[in-house]
Amino acid sequence: MRSYGATGLQTMRKLRLPAALPFVFNALKLNSTLALIGAIVAEFFGTPIVGMGFRISTEAARLDLDVVWAEILLAALTGSALFATVALLERVTTFWRPAFQPPPPSRGNAMKKIITLAICAFVLMSGTARAADKVTLQLKWSPRRNSPAITSPKRRASIKRPAST
Repeated sequence: MRSYGATGLQTMRKLRLPAALPFVFNALKLNSTLALIGAIVAEFFGTPIVGMGFRISTEAARLDLDVVWAEILLAALTGSALFATVALLERVTTFWRPAFQPPPPSRGNAMKKIITLAICAFVLMSGTARAADKVTLQLKWSPRRNSPAITSPKRRASIKRPAST
């Protein structure tokens, strides 16, 4: 940023803070749920405040398990809502990250269909094929070396025609 003549504040705002945001949001996502768990566990041990932990411990002592499980479910839903809120905020503020970009469209199946149609059209348009001929097209696909998710045809496609009787 020095070559652009940026000041220290501009470098912080436009380069360092955006680079640090993914790490900050990961910490916020983890700590939002851990803080909730810590608050509930702290309330177990004799606080005069009537909170979720206090209520779980007193209702468990009374064997009112419906209320205990309702409080646990409420705590789980609250933690999930906090995590989802921070994750949504992260998605909105760090939209430029590759993790949030849509995946590129898959061309594997489309390429198979295009090659199959091209070979069939070539066979049907050539004068050697008759309407009564049954043509079986076999393509053998192998994964590319760089990307196993993308397949490419092997060197030759074989066309088998039944022997005419």
